[in-house]
Amino acid sequence: MTPNLFVLTGLALVVIGAVVLAVRVRQQTANAVWRAVDPQKRRAVRRALRTGEADDPEVAEAARAFATATPRQRWAPWLYAGLAAMQALVLTQRIIDREGRAWFSAALLVLFVVMIVVHLWWQRKLDRFRVSAESSSGSHPSS
Repeated sequence: MTPNLFVLTGLALVVIGAVVLAVRVRQQTANAVWRAVDPQKRRAVRRALRTGEADDPEVAEAARAFATATPRQRWAPWLYAGLAAMQALVLTQRIIDREGRAWFSAALLVLFVVMIVVHLWWQRKLDRFRVSAESSSGSHPSS
């Protein structure tokens, strides 16, 4: 029964990888917005996304466009949590069976947890800029 669990886990990872690839292809809109930014202003746009504010209106507009073009992907943390749970089961099974390859499952488990943290951190940065950009554009009348 244990090999079937490993085969199913592998197949699930392949299917999930295909889904993630399809979603990444759809993100080309955000990439197009990024490529449209003047290469000299990209550093300022990165800083604006990191801090949530920009002094230059052109940089603020580019950062706002990038933040709104980037999809929210609310499903991603759940996907990573599911993958982490599967790896936790596999790791538990390998520890119980005293297999020597438990380190690989442990490494994958850590990787999926790190992916959850990084994804939530990135979304928080984008959301912070979206809120900051909306409040600053709402408080100043457009010229």
